[in-house]
Amino acid sequence: MRLVPVVARLSFAATLVTAVLIFTAALGRQFHALPYPLARTILAWGVSVGFAAIVIGFAWWIARLMTKELGAARWGYIGFIGAIAVMIVPLNNLRLEFTQPPLNDITTDTETPPAFKALLPLRVGAENPPDYDGKRRVHYDGDDMDVVEAQKRAYPDAKAVKLIVKPMALYWRAFEAAKRMDWNVVAFDKNARTIEATYTDFWTGSTSDIAIRVRPAGMGARLDIRSKSRVGLSDAGLNARIIKDYYSELAGG
Repeated sequence: MRLVPVVARLSFAATLVTAVLIFTAALGRQFHALPYPLARTILAWGVSVGFAAIVIGFAWWIARLMTKELGAARWGYIGFIGAIAVMIVPLNNLRLEFTQPPLNDITTDTETPPAFKALLPLRVGAENPPDYDGKRRVHYDGDDMDVVEAQKRAYPDAKAVKLIVKPMALYWRAFEAAKRMDWNVVAFDKNARTIEATYTDFWTGSTSDIAIRVRPAGMGARLDIRSKSRVGLSDAGLNARIIKDYYSELAGG
């Protein structure tokens, strides 16, 4: 049997296995069919097979160019291009793991962060305690610093929203924006002007707890938001993206 067609089919098979593993982990977490540790293990296996699929696909491409062998070419094309497509998000997350600071709790108020109340029972068994650990030391950008400094350097836009409006007006606007997000709104208290929600990332299965608080500020109102992962010491920028996406929705509403 000629070697090049065999490699083409092997590339396709590896890509198929990669897609099955990655989507099984993602959908398993989205539908709460898999516990997070198991989903994370399946995802890790999927990423490993995905790297192999890319290497095999590249080897097939080089061999095809050198031998002019066209047998099973469609399987080779699907395998090589498909592996790259399926691995785009995992590869980007891996890149972020190395370029973003190892943070798991982002807040617009590092002195008195919005607190978790209704979400506390859901955090039972979580790796990260609900308290804000701003004094934890991390290494980022070539320096050792605390979490607060790392957040300021990496995410300078993670600041409170201040508007010249009545606090309740901003609160209801914030509430409507939260409902439009891909979140599970767990609780809201119009008297305390707080909102609590959760978000589960499709690809990684990581769940973040979100707390929003609106307070009077001078002639207007101030909105603070906090997003904290339940597991892991590094979120690869996920919580900062949650806040950024919410601010875009809030501004658009």
